[in-house]
Amino acid sequence: MPASNSFWNRLFAWLFGRNTSNAPGSSMTAPPPVPSMPVSSGSATNVPSSPVVSPLPVATEPAPPEPASPPVAPLGDGPELPPPETPVSSTLPEEGVQLGFIRLWNNHPAIAEGDVFPCKDAEGTPNFGNQCGIMMGTCLLRSGLLAGYDKSVCWYAGHKGHTLRAREVAEWMRRHPDRFGLVEVRSNVTWGAFKGRTGLVCFHNFWGEGNQGDHIDLWDGTGIVRRMVDPSLEGPGMAHGSLDYFERSEEVWFWPIH
Repeated sequence: MPASNSFWNRLFAWLFGRNTSNAPGSSMTAPPPVPSMPVSSGSATNVPSSPVVSPLPVATEPAPPEPASPPVAPLGDGPELPPPETPVSSTLPEEGVQLGFIRLWNNHPAIAEGDVFPCKDAEGTPNFGNQCGIMMGTCLLRSGLLAGYDKSVCWYAGHKGHTLRAREVAEWMRRHPDRFGLVEVRSNVTWGAFKGRTGLVCFHNFWGEGNQGDHIDLWDGTGIVRRMVDPSLEGPGMAHGSLDYFERSEEVWFWPIH
């Protein structure tokens, strides 16, 4: 009967298949897993991806070497270095009366001729030992500033402008402020008090017997005019005098001029 055989066949298959799976020593080996392949979202075909390339390091230029320091010479017994030059102003002051200070300077016998004894006899022997007053009188005469002088002059024939006494010249100048300007009278000073100024100066009572001697001169407190005549000269000075006259004098009379 077909129906019966079919029933029994299914029954036997179920029974025998169950017994076989439960038989001792029987085991089922799981198949190895199949690795999954990534699927690109844009294509059904799997394309192997390119290897990742690491960026090369950026080459940097080496820093230039620092310049070597110049060698330092050791201190020894070599020649001494000259002192640094101090810059000097190239502008003359415009203080006081305008008399042409450079012209006066160039007209002074000690500057013009290098002669500190302009009053001489026929043989060239000085008629007087100290002739600062005569040098100043000669300077003023050459500069057109001695007109009207009424004090002592030398008695030698043909001599002009030879005013004998420094104090008399200074007192005469003081009586003519319209020509020479006002005088400054100072005591207990050094030449530094007149640095940077130009003018006429008279020193009272600082030399000779009983310190009764005087001196009259031109003062260049800038040093500019002195170097115009002689580039070897440095600093302030007089046409013919020493800086210590200031501090040695009982009084200093000064007429600023330019």
